[in-house]
Amino acid sequence: MSKYIDKQTELKQAMIALRQERSQIYDELKEQVYHTSEYLRPSSILMRTLKDFNKEPEYKTTVITSVTSIIGGYLSKKFLFGKSSSAIKKILGIGIQVFTAKLIAGKMTHH
Repeated sequence: MSKYIDKQTELKQAMIALRQERSQIYDELKEQVYHTSEYLRPSSILMRTLKDFNKEPEYKTTVITSVTSIIGGYLSKKFLFGKSSSAIKKILGIGIQVFTAKLIAGKMTHH
């Protein structure tokens, strides 16, 4: 009977050790999920992007050039054609928009 009690005690100790291990793994997993969710939050992504953006001056130039050319193209299309229902005017407007955007981008990169 002593052997049976020893095995039963050994089994209980093993079960306690496994529960503790499972609890530790669960706590580590919860912590990792928290850190991952913090890392993937849109505000965190935006902050990391802005930090990277500030480190590299050529990014600023590229973004400013792109935004300026897109806005310039859009405004030129709206100024020349407004809100048109004609398919021909829409196609011409898109052509003017693309041309103006490329023209502005080209002028900004050469200066």
